[in-house]
Amino acid sequence: MPSRLLKRLGSKLHPRPSAKLKNTYIVKSQSPSTSRPSPAVNSGNLTHDFTHNDGFFYDDTLGLHISYSPLLVSSKVLKAAQDVGVNVRWNDKGYISSISYNDARKLCKALDIYMMSVAEYMSLLQRAPQIASSHFAEWLSDTYSFDQGEYLDSTGKGISQYTARPGWFDPMATDSEGYPSGLVDFNAPSMWKFWSPGDPELVTGAMRGFVSSSATCSLDLGIPVFAQHPMIMIRECYRKKFAAKKSPILSIWSRYNDLTLSRDDAGVRDFLLSLNLDNLRPEDTVDEFQAAKEHEMLVDLRGKRQLLTNDSDKMRIIGLLDMIDAFEVAPGSSSTFVLGHPNPDADSLVSAVFEAARRAILAKDKSETFFAWAESIPAEVRHVLGAPLSDKINLDPQKPGPSDNIILIDCQNIEDHQKHQVKGVIDHHILTEQFPYYVAVSQEVSWSSTVQVYNKILGSNLELDGTTARILLEATRLEAEPELLKHMSVLDRMAIARLESIANAPSSYAALMQVFTNSTNSARETFYKDYKQTKFGFTVIKSSSSDPQIIDYRKLAEINNEKEYLPLTIVKEVVYNEKFSTVERETFHLVFNDSFYDKGFRAAVRNVIKCACRAFHEVTPLEPDINTIVIMHSLTQMPRLLIMPVIEEIVKEHLRFSFSHKLNRYVSCGFFSGKTSKYGEVGESEHVRCQLSYQKVKDLLQGSNNTSFMSLPMFWKAYHEFEALGDRHSLGSLRSKTFIEILDTYLTHLPSYEEGAEDENKLDRRDSVYLVKNGNDKGSIQRLSSAQPGLIYPEKGCETSGIPTEVEGPNQYGNRSLWRYWSPDAAENIATRGHIFVMDQTAIDLKIRPTESTDRLTFRPIYCDIPDLKYTIRETTGTGPNSRNWVQVSVYPRLFSIYDL
Repeated sequence: MPSRLLKRLGSKLHPRPSAKLKNTYIVKSQSPSTSRPSPAVNSGNLTHDFTHNDGFFYDDTLGLHISYSPLLVSSKVLKAAQDVGVNVRWNDKGYISSISYNDARKLCKALDIYMMSVAEYMSLLQRAPQIASSHFAEWLSDTYSFDQGEYLDSTGKGISQYTARPGWFDPMATDSEGYPSGLVDFNAPSMWKFWSPGDPELVTGAMRGFVSSSATCSLDLGIPVFAQHPMIMIRECYRKKFAAKKSPILSIWSRYNDLTLSRDDAGVRDFLLSLNLDNLRPEDTVDEFQAAKEHEMLVDLRGKRQLLTNDSDKMRIIGLLDMIDAFEVAPGSSSTFVLGHPNPDADSLVSAVFEAARRAILAKDKSETFFAWAESIPAEVRHVLGAPLSDKINLDPQKPGPSDNIILIDCQNIEDHQKHQVKGVIDHHILTEQFPYYVAVSQEVSWSSTVQVYNKILGSNLELDGTTARILLEATRLEAEPELLKHMSVLDRMAIARLESIANAPSSYAALMQVFTNSTNSARETFYKDYKQTKFGFTVIKSSSSDPQIIDYRKLAEINNEKEYLPLTIVKEVVYNEKFSTVERETFHLVFNDSFYDKGFRAAVRNVIKCACRAFHEVTPLEPDINTIVIMHSLTQMPRLLIMPVIEEIVKEHLRFSFSHKLNRYVSCGFFSGKTSKYGEVGESEHVRCQLSYQKVKDLLQGSNNTSFMSLPMFWKAYHEFEALGDRHSLGSLRSKTFIEILDTYLTHLPSYEEGAEDENKLDRRDSVYLVKNGNDKGSIQRLSSAQPGLIYPEKGCETSGIPTEVEGPNQYGNRSLWRYWSPDAAENIATRGHIFVMDQTAIDLKIRPTESTDRLTFRPIYCDIPDLKYTIRETTGTGPNSRNWVQVSVYPRLFSIYDL
């Protein structure tokens, strides 16, 4: 680092420096090999075939093919990591992440990835500014350490410097070594943040990062080489251009998905019959991760084609003993577990058993083990499966383990720490979750997951015998009334007809429903037997007129609302006639959570359900009380699959606000829209106005008697209240990773308090005295450390002053319950709630200037009152021979704007 730069890193970057800091560091500029070759040198002939990631560009100066994105996990990457002893992790998007400097270097060398130096990266930035990413941080090759009182560069020359922690610089104005040509102590448009090495006890590495509060990139020379922060990743750079081959099946898959999800039966048929499936096989050179996904995609196409052609030649028949033998192994250190949704029903659990058996039977490597897993087995599922197969379901609460793979059936949601383990999803609902590139997804609006799994069985050139077909068919029949099958796809009906032609003496729907309705003992088991949850709860309880349920499940729904902190749980009771051929009574009990505000929410839910009942059943429902809706004597019930997404639109709008009893205010679960109108247009995308300073926010809100924003004590009150309630939705907004929210807390440095104090009352030199004003109060005197980072537990945020009561040291890593904290660093500062990008950690930052404005800086409006929920309901007319009338709900979003009521 040249001395002309170091002399600029002076006292203006520190409000109260005690002395010049003559720190010395060793600067090491390393490459994946022993010495860094010239950028023009070709380092080997290795080619790379990552068909899932072809976003590369070539830089002539460096002689590198450079990726826009980080390194994705693949079998090639995992093998390389194993060869060099690196334990890699990847996030829920599939990117290798949380990797230390030394492990990154080892992995790069094994994969022939070139890691750029600071000089090379900053030089490249001049020519390709698009490499400055807001989505990941990346190690650069330079490292720094303190050695024998002297600062040495890579040539061994000693240089003195002042420490700059932090400063701001123009990334287009750097010297030949990539370091800033000059630094200032304030942010300005297009500036990057700069950190020099800060701890003589640590070896640190260079990193190109991102700063959430300023929405700009950073050059940080002070990251400990052992750091494994969640957003640290590796950028792929290669000397040799690899052949990016377009997968044949990926080129046609979007067309297949469009036809399938639009329920175009004729289009799907013509499309499938037009394909030459042999041309869609994964090539041998494709990475195993991608090949496994493409294989499952091809299986889906083959299975449906098999239904259309009814060609059963040369298919292997799978009997009960084959399935039992498939599970006659113990779970290994790494197994694949196929599992359905919580409180599994026959559809999800039987599907999981058959899918696990299919994969086990097909496995070429018999050390690979597959199991169906569930938290419990309902009695009707044991009845359908029989004891031999039921006993093969894994009930171990410790499974799946952290090294196991997961296949989701009739389910899309899983704990965050397990998302990277998901390798496949089979769901007869449209997906709302996103998965990494390697996850094989089978999604459609289908009769049941059992039908989808049967399709996969056929696509694997397998067929069921009379016994196994009976099991799968009975689980399929339990999904819903036979009358509803008329409204499903042609392929669904063909699959069920094929099972019916094979199955040995399957039980009728009526016989199976007798088992289903008589198989549970407790009210709680009945309540959760057929329970689904999204942003609200919905349980379906079935019985017959010969044995109607006489239990009031509304109390259980109230408990469920409180436990899950839901605004609503719907209890739908369906009473069939004795033969289960028609529905005697269908009752909706709407159980609202009194902890939530209303503002038209309850009336909207009631109206949507009543209109849906009128459209579907073509009769006007009865209303014995305000929260009960009844349909009498219908051919079939109204499927939850149809009504739940419609209600979801109303619930989503309701949850855009939360009411804080501590604040007596409505708190936005979002940020300022920049508008003054109360409502937006239907389908309007969320707009957030940023580039706001504290002073600008105060000016915008001046004179408003309804709209304001939270101070730091108010933030803590709301946070603690929502945490006590278990309000995950509101807490997620209060911990936003995208936007930095200005808080109505102003900090003014009072140097006279320090200089005029008596000797025995003098403050520590590291501390300063501040007048802390929250909102329009007079303020309180607080002693705060000056320009120091730390860590805090959010539960210790003070609801009176706003200042945390305890601050932990900054060098603690891996504790996800801690937040980052910065004390003030200037004569005047304001408080913000922010996010530390590289650590993926929420932050309270007290060092933002009152006039500072950035691309992510905004505020969260809170209100004395908000308008009622606004929506319209339109009935749609069915056009096909088996289609029904239905409803379309349009919601006008209430904007996070400034208004008075």
